[in-house]
Amino acid sequence: MINPQEFKIRCSSIYKIMGGSVGLSESQLKEKTTLETRKNDPDAKPLTDKMLARLDELIFIESNPDLPQGAKTYCQEWLKARIYGEQPRTDFKYTSKGLEMEDDALAFVAENYVYGMLLKNDIRKDGEFITGEADNVQPDHTIDTKCSWSPSSFPLFETELDSAYYWQGLGYMYLYKKPNHKVFYCLMNTPDHLIESEFKSLDYKNGYSEDEAESVYNDLLKKMTFDDLDPKVRIKLFEIEFDQKKINQVIERVKLCRDYIKKLLCKL
Repeated sequence: MINPQEFKIRCSSIYKIMGGSVGLSESQLKEKTTLETRKNDPDAKPLTDKMLARLDELIFIESNPDLPQGAKTYCQEWLKARIYGEQPRTDFKYTSKGLEMEDDALAFVAENYVYGMLLKNDIRKDGEFITGEADNVQPDHTIDTKCSWSPSSFPLFETELDSAYYWQGLGYMYLYKKPNHKVFYCLMNTPDHLIESEFKSLDYKNGYSEDEAESVYNDLLKKMTFDDLDPKVRIKLFEIEFDQKKINQVIERVKLCRDYIKKLLCKL
């Protein structure tokens, strides 16, 4: 029997339930306030039937908050996974590199940011609403490493952290009770078997001759390994601070997700 109260959001998936607005958006709230002010002002021109209907609609939305579609989709996927089992991932090569290179990325960060030594954290935190496992936990901050697949996906010139990783870091800070979080993007060498896989895919599509194959493989090897680059262009640091208000928003979303999952179960 599936219990909706078992639903907890993984730190890495918080962003999937936080998009959009619940209840009234800022513009809708402003519209509602304007209509109510005019309705209650004896000197103002009376609201038209269309305006009154719109006010009733806004009041209903405010009183009956509903999840945005993105969050509903995530809840549906969560429920399906419990009914049918976990579904296979479709982004294998990207996640595979990230998982395989975690230890190397932490060592690379430690070497270049004077941490001494950074070991992979294996203590998972399981809170009432959020669950997650940071890559590393320091006395005053949590650490997460992101291994970019290629230079094109490495945020060399970005000035703001990707929102998905912002929410993830916020979750880690909440679980481990730390005031700060650091995300290190690392451009690490691609594991040999993934380079081989990438080459085989190209070879299958293009049918290289023996000479062409050697040239293509060497070119691919050069493009997917980065030891010759300065560490300054292989590591990018983003830092964020804890925000209790945003965590409160996450908790409220989780509660709404549980309510929605309960409704889905009632339909089965």
